Amino acid sequence: TGMLHNDVRKIVAFHLNQPGVEVLPTTDLLALNASKSGAIKIENVEILPSQIFDVDFDAFVKSVRPVFLAFQTSFCVGLAAASLSAIHELSGVAVSLTEQLAERRAELARVSDQLEQLAVWLETRDGAAPMNIVRLRLDAAHLATSATQLELAIRGGQAYSAKSATARRVREALFLPVQSPTEAQLQWELQHSV
Repeated sequence: TGMLHNDVRKIVAFHLNQPGVEVLPTTDLLALNASKSGAIKIENVEILPSQIFDVDFDAFVKSVRPVFLAFQTSFCVGLAAASLSAIHELSGVAVSLTEQLAERRAELARVSDQLEQLAVWLETRDGAAPMNIVRLRLDAAHLATSATQLELAIRGGQAYSAKSATARRVREALFLPVQSPTEAQLQWELQHSV
């Protein structure tokens, strides 16, 4: 038995009811309550050698991160696609938003195409990734946010019904800037990768 120190990067498994482990759930979220979001506070937890995975932490994270970001990107793409497909026909004052709708649909096509390229690359990992995956994840989140806001603008007051599909999509999009990695973390990574 032994204690892991702060400067050691290892992957370990532990029980949530283990002494020194405290689950801090986040409740009453504006969206995605089903995600069971929260945090875990770990203090003076005894770790047995059998609980330590013998893997290179940095290599493991590097290998799974593109898949993780691809899943998040696909959620954003699906959310944007649902919002844009909910806008069937523009009439009345909504016609003034025709150009914005066309721009969002073109951006959806571009991001979807890159996501498909990423999916193909993830199967083989042959060579470098076909695009900057962090940029793709950030672009997809921005698209989802702008698509839901456009849907809200076009649907009008009926979209504010708490049980409407539009309201649900807007709430989901509001979660994206703080979803880990947050928008600020993604921006920081892009700025420091040049």
